[in-house]
Amino acid sequence: MRRAYVQTQPAVHQVHALKRQVCWAHLVREFEGFVERGGEVKRLGERLLAEVFVLFEWWHLARDELLKRATFQRKMRPLMREVERLLAEAAQLCPKPVAGIWRKASFGTQSEDGSRFVERILTAVMSLRKQERNVLDALTASLEAHLHGTPAPSLLPGT
Repeated sequence: MRRAYVQTQPAVHQVHALKRQVCWAHLVREFEGFVERGGEVKRLGERLLAEVFVLFEWWHLARDELLKRATFQRKMRPLMREVERLLAEAAQLCPKPVAGIWRKASFGTQSEDGSRFVERILTAVMSLRKQERNVLDALTASLEAHLHGTPAPSLLPGT
C-alpha cells in the first residue's frame, strides 16, 4: 500500500508522495470564500463547488466499486479541465490568492523547473493584464523571439 503524507501550512501545501495530492477540504474552503466575496467571484465559487460535488459523487461510486476506476478517470479529465478554466477565470478577478489555488488544483509541478515556469508565466500574464496588453500576442511574440534568437519583448510598461 502506498502512503501519502500531506503537510499543510497556511496557504502552502507541501506534498511528499509518489503521486501528487491536494487537500480538497482546503480547496472547498477557498471556493466558499469566493462565494462569500460576492459579485462575479461568487458565481465562479458556486460553479467550482458544483464541480467538487460532482467529483465526490463519482469518487464515492468508484470507491464503492459501482463505477470502474478507468471510467472514473475518464470522467475526471473534463471535470478537472473545467476546474482549471474556472480558476483561470477567477485569477483575472482576484489574482493573488488564486495562483496558489491553481497550483493545488492542477496538482502542482513535478520539478523545480516546472515551478519556475509556473511562477514566471503567472507573473507575465498578470503584468500584461494590468497593463491592458494582449496576453496571447505578447507570449507569442516572446516565443517567436526565442525561436529566432532575438531579444524577448519587455514586460515593462510602455516598452
